[in-house]
Amino acid sequence: MDKKILFCFALILCSVFLIGIASANTMCYQEDADTSNQTGIDGDCGLAYTGLHSTANTGDIGFFYINYTKPLGALPSSIWRMKLFGLTSPPMIGMWNITIPESCFNYNANKLELRFVQRLKPAENIGFVYGTCYDGAWQNITSYWNNTATGSGANVLSGQLWDGNWVTYGFNNDGGWRKDTGEGTDVLRIYEEAMIWDMPTQIDSCQDLSVAGDYILNQSVDGAGSCFTISASDIILDCNGYEITGDGTGIGIDIQADGSTVKNCIINVGNYQYGINIDGFSNNLLTGNNVTVDFSSEYGIQLSNSNSNTLSGNNVSGVMAIYLLDGSSYNVIIGNYVDGSATGSAITLETDTSYNNITDNTAIGNAGIDLVGSSNNIITNNVAYGIDGYGIGVNSADYNIFTGNNVTLTGAGSEAGIVIQSSDNNVFTDNIVISETYGIWLNQPSDYNIFTDNIITISGEDYRVSFPSGSDYNTLTDTANCDGVLDEGTGNVLNCGNVYLTSGYTYRQVDAGLLSVITGNVAGLQGATTFFPTFIVLASLVVLVVLAIIIINSVRSSGITQEGA
Repeated sequence: MDKKILFCFALILCSVFLIGIASANTMCYQEDADTSNQTGIDGDCGLAYTGLHSTANTGDIGFFYINYTKPLGALPSSIWRMKLFGLTSPPMIGMWNITIPESCFNYNANKLELRFVQRLKPAENIGFVYGTCYDGAWQNITSYWNNTATGSGANVLSGQLWDGNWVTYGFNNDGGWRKDTGEGTDVLRIYEEAMIWDMPTQIDSCQDLSVAGDYILNQSVDGAGSCFTISASDIILDCNGYEITGDGTGIGIDIQADGSTVKNCIINVGNYQYGINIDGFSNNLLTGNNVTVDFSSEYGIQLSNSNSNTLSGNNVSGVMAIYLLDGSSYNVIIGNYVDGSATGSAITLETDTSYNNITDNTAIGNAGIDLVGSSNNIITNNVAYGIDGYGIGVNSADYNIFTGNNVTLTGAGSEAGIVIQSSDNNVFTDNIVISETYGIWLNQPSDYNIFTDNIITISGEDYRVSFPSGSDYNTLTDTANCDGVLDEGTGNVLNCGNVYLTSGYTYRQVDAGLLSVITGNVAGLQGATTFFPTFIVLASLVVLVVLAIIIINSVRSSGITQEGA
């Protein structure tokens, strides 16, 4: 087929792509993996391409490899165009526009590995051809193209793999690769037609983004007020590792739409009131951003009344680093490194935020993770490091689940590893707490919380777990022991492996509260000689009262009366 015709055909189809896609993206046409600077052919994209092609064979299977060097910013929605042309009568022609699976497209940051497979079965007079891509293993990404020929012998089914430019190779009679000399019957040709790269629109200044599409920053930018406002859905802003700075007002990136992505941005919030702000919008993704908050600013990343957003792999530091409030729910905060400094909070959930998932984060600050007025959240597998405050704080927050967190607290003025205030029905399981003061401290009345198999180490003389007066009907389960538990509440349940009842401050094991239930191997008093738990004293008083009543009733029923009555 004439090369000019192929080029025209490709450009026509490329134009169809450009017209049919309502976005800001640019479609860049590349004919060959080993051709560079195809200005005028690729829509003047000005991209430099490099790549390789090679051939190999194993038995009756032949392989044709095409390795493209990916242009910077190329998107997984790029198209691999593959055309088949059979020299049979009538000609058998087919073409595929193939979207490469993301597992292959993203497998290598700089290279895209593709391969044709051609298999000939002379005995069956059948040839198979299909395309594959590499993601650690070769994946079939096209249907089989099946050609059944007449006659006998490999010559009838000898094939060619050809892109219109490269040296032509084909199978010889013994199934090996050979340079084509025109021998044999040309049954099948494969035109490795092109890659049509879907490229983001390059931007070099602060601006409003109001058309769906992909945008990539090609330099650091600054501007007065807010830098970027995203006002349309399906926008991807890739800052490409460049920095965004401002004049101390506005917002670094203000998301005012659903379903957008912001990634790889560097924002110094000293130049803004907020680094990234989402207010009232959902299903957005913030990933790979580096946001620094100084003491004059408010929040690094703020979500207000916003649901089902994901924050992953961000590095956020400063006062009030990640802040969710005003009913923000069903959000996922995962894999972030968050430094709230010695005076701020790393991750804060406040005011009716619920059903959020906080997982695998490192949260450092005066408070590592802080829940205020938040319910039904899951906090799991985080590293929470408190400096002179607390690792995890739970304030007026109910029905939350804390599992597998590693909590460390330092500072003589610290409150506790985990501080619970006026919060009910929370569950704490398999957490590790290291504290210079209290391990877990219910410092304001909190009821019906469950603590199971938490490992708590304290270096001072405070209690590992403290249930103060007014904190009632909580359950503590420790399969090893209940060392260092203060129980001043009512009706708390302590399920312990080994228990010592004592009021001795230095050697205490459990100080039991009113109507507390203790199970396990309960030993006698240790470190004290005059102390009895209040529930034992109460039980003794109840027994004495009952005995007195029985004695009085017995005397009355016997008819004995006082003389002179």
